[in-house]
Amino acid sequence: MPPSCAYCDSKQSSGNSGPLDDIYSIKTDALFCQQRMSNLRAMVPQVVRRRLNYHLDECWFVHFSPSGEFLASIGLDQTIALWHDIMCPEPRIYKTFNYKRTITQVEWSPNSQYLLANLGYDLHRPDFNTEGEIIREIAVPKAIWAEHIRMIPGKDEALIYTKAHTLEHLSLGETVSSKRVDEVSGRTLAVNISRQGKYLALSSKVDEELHRPAQISLYDLKTMSYLRSFEAETYINDVFMIVPAFAGCHEELLCAGSENGKLHFWDVETGEVVSVLDEHSNHSGCMSVHPNQAGMAVSCSDDNTII
Repeated sequence: MPPSCAYCDSKQSSGNSGPLDDIYSIKTDALFCQQRMSNLRAMVPQVVRRRLNYHLDECWFVHFSPSGEFLASIGLDQTIALWHDIMCPEPRIYKTFNYKRTITQVEWSPNSQYLLANLGYDLHRPDFNTEGEIIREIAVPKAIWAEHIRMIPGKDEALIYTKAHTLEHLSLGETVSSKRVDEVSGRTLAVNISRQGKYLALSSKVDEELHRPAQISLYDLKTMSYLRSFEAETYINDVFMIVPAFAGCHEELLCAGSENGKLHFWDVETGEVVSVLDEHSNHSGCMSVHPNQAGMAVSCSDDNTII
């Protein structure tokens, strides 16, 4: 039986088909695959509109608010910077604020009015408004200290990857409660959830003892069933955290930086590499895609730039 493209809706040739039918089917499948890859490449951002420099040294993390109005960035200088009107020719800093301990990541509330800060292995999670005022501090049990945290789209709930290598579903209502979701590999460094809440992506560093390459694994968030992994010869993740993101109008792409500064884009449905961009001179640890402009993505790097 001839192979078929995963996106071709035509039926496989039946036992009654002849050689010409089989050849036609193979060529049709190939055309569908070529057209899809061409369409995916067209979704990859190709033009650097601007390079932003604010943090005194490395920039670790960037994240658009759900409304797209703000972009939060965090660096080695322990400053949270809120960028406003990022789509304008001259984006401006709306607000900057600091905390008494190192913040490695922030997550936006569904209404884009609050930021939940992750301090890594720490008991407290400060909750800021966009003016930099602490609204509350959330006490988290030691058993679920977060290495990485992601808000579940549209809900006051989060998914936490813990120091104990578990995934916990955290409710952030008037009372904080958690529920074990799954256990994951100790190689895992970061998690992300697609904007529509369909997919969960886990980035994992290389495991030299088991000869496992650095990769990003994709799961169905509802069932936690494994779907596929994403790898590339140029994708390097030996030590540092790399936060992936979903891109495209319907989140057809998965994208991530690399310790060599390259930005990678994969086909979500097949795991095939669509494009690799060479934009940073140092480790690029995080990417974020504008929620309303699918063709606009930002990345940050230890080279102190946001692009």
